Order: sequence, then C-alpha cells, then structure tokens
Amino acid sequence: MRKILINIIGSLSYAFIQWFIITYISREFSISEAGVYAFYLAILSPAAIFFSFGLRNQIATDINEKFSIGGYIFLSRLGFFLFLIFSVLIFLFNNVNILIMLLVFFNKAFDLLSERIYGSWIRSSNSIKYGLSRIYKCILGLLVFVWMYFNNVDKNIILFFYPFSCFIVSIFYDGLFKSLTKQTIGSNRLELKKLLLFSMPVSLSALIVSLNVSIPRIILSYFDKIDYVATYTMLLYFGSIAIIPIMSMTPIYLSDFSKDYNLTKAKKIFLLINIYASCFAIFILLFGNYFMISIYRINNYDFIDLIYTALIGFIQINLVWLNFLLTSKRSFSRLLNLNFVTLILTLLLSFIFGYFYKMTGILFAVFFANLTFFCFNLYYLVKRG
Repeated sequence: MRKILINIIGSLSYAFIQWFIITYISREFSISEAGVYAFYLAILSPAAIFFSFGLRNQIATDINEKFSIGGYIFLSRLGFFLFLIFSVLIFLFNNVNILIMLLVFFNKAFDLLSERIYGSWIRSSNSIKYGLSRIYKCILGLLVFVWMYFNNVDKNIILFFYPFSCFIVSIFYDGLFKSLTKQTIGSNRLELKKLLLFSMPVSLSALIVSLNVSIPRIILSYFDKIDYVATYTMLLYFGSIAIIPIMSMTPIYLSDFSKDYNLTKAKKIFLLINIYASCFAIFILLFGNYFMISIYRINNYDFIDLIYTALIGFIQINLVWLNFLLTSKRSFSRLLNLNFVTLILTLLLSFIFGYFYKMTGILFAVFFANLTFFCFNLYYLVKRG
C-alpha cells in the first residue's frame, strides 16, 4: 500500500507540475504562448517516447534478464542522441518561440534519460524510488519557482524552474551522471542488434500512443487559432490527471503480472477502475465548466466539448489498465497493431471532423478512435484470457 501511495503522489506531482507550467505560461505570457507550448509538446513528446525505445517497460518485464544492462545503457545513449538531432531539426524548420521550445526539450530530455533508471527500479521491486524521484523534482521545482518569483527574476528565466530541479534531482538522487558514464561491458553487436529489433514494437507502440494525443493538436493548429490548441489541451488535462492513480498502480503490479498473470485479480481491478472512471465522467459534467473558467480563464468552448471530454477520459482510464495487461503479457506486437489502427482512425477522423467542426469535431474524432481501440483491446483480452 505504501508503494501505491508514493507512486500515486509521485504521478500526481508530475502531472501537477506540467499543469502548473502551462497555466503559468497562459497567465503570465498569453493563451497563444500556451498554445505554442502545447504545440511543441505535441511534437517533442512523441519523439521522446519513440527514442526511449520503451526501455522502462522492457527492463521492468525482463525478469529473466534476456538482455544485459550494457545493451540497455547503449540503447539509452543512442535514443538521447537521436532525440537531440530531431529537436535541432525541429528548431531549424519551425522556430516559433525558442524559449518555449527549449523548455519543452529540457523537460522531455530528462524524462528520456531517466527511463532506464526507472525500469531498473521497477524490476527490482523498488518502484517507490520512482515515485519519490518525481515528488522531489516537483517540490524542488516549486521552491525554486517561489524564490525566483518573489525575487522578481525575469519571467523568461522563471520558465526554466522545472528543468533546473530535474537536473539536480537526476544527478544527486537518480544517479543520472553515474548511469551516463557507466561502461557498456558485456554487450556485443549481435546482442545490440537483437535488442534494437525487439524494442521496435515497444517503441513504435509508445510512439503511436503519443501521436494519438499529439496529432489532434497539430491538426487543430491548422484548422483554428493557436488559442484553441491550448483550450483543447486544458480540456484533456482532466483525463490526463484522472488516469494518474491507475498509471501509478502499473509499475507495482508489472513485475508480478509478468511472472504470474492472474486473470481473476485483473477482472476485479478492472471493475473498480470502471467505477472510478464513471465518477470522473460525472465530475467533469458537474464541475468541468467551473474549473475551465475560474482557473484557466478559458471560455471558448461549448458544453458538448465537456461531454466529449468526460467520455474520452472514461475510456482512457480503462485503456490504461487494458494496455497494462497486454504489456505484462509482453504482447508488444499486438499492442502495436491495436495502437496503429487507432492512429489511422484518429488521423482520418480528425481531418474530416476538424475541418467542419473545428475543436468539437476533433474531440469527437478522439472519442470515437479511443472507443474503437477499447473495444478491440477488450475483445482480445477476453478471448485470450
């Protein structure tokens, strides 16, 4: 229970700091700059996920140590190098706001570099360190923010309060420096080739999941004002926060379910998750409007948008658990195929409905695509047990 609580708090801390950053940009800069931030997230988040090669889940589920730690270290270094090149190319061809892009880059770079460390902690049943790392980054980040804010530090510099805290915690708690300088002893070309090929379904699946989140924002930026990208992002933040308790459970159960897939236990947890998801949907319908207007100062949306937000969140909460079950079975190829179908649906429907109905149409597209993914996922798990 202590592990679950710490990981929930850690995940909530991570989500809160992401919310805090975009809210700060929205209030201290402009809603348009918040839209730019959301736009860069839509580009760099999928890239960071893809170039992480699914290391966290790979290492966490590699109970029999099929691959050496040296191979994983090499893959981590390769992924960061490729992510750096990709980010430079984005800057050269799409330099909208260099400060905000650097902010997104540093945030995602530290996430990417920590994936191998987190996976090692989870595999060794030490997932509590994973939660504590996120808590420390959040607390230190807020302390740095408060100090800079009340000392009248330039707001452009204040933007980087969280990357600074990530750097400090990553070096002194996560052991990032030691991880980056550790020699890849025991790895060879054949093993690295096998590891890279094995990682591709995991990496591509994670990329597609991220693209399913990012593509609607990118399409919306072409069909409507950049302000609506921020509004869309704020609406879906409700669901992003709501899935945190479920996501916090998965690192704890991952190694256990990988060793012994307990179908009865999985069904009981799925029932509880459905009850939780229903409570979330009701909450959005009752109080979502208050939060959007009072906290974000955003009112360029309709009630139908809140309905779609509630439905999307309900489905995504359940999908976290279903995807976890596929991951614990190491059914990476199946997960990739399901995610790919969802990506195609999201892309096509977002273009069609986004063109005619702007943000409301894209929310519907995301809802329908996720509903399709949910049905296929549930059918496969029920059929295969």
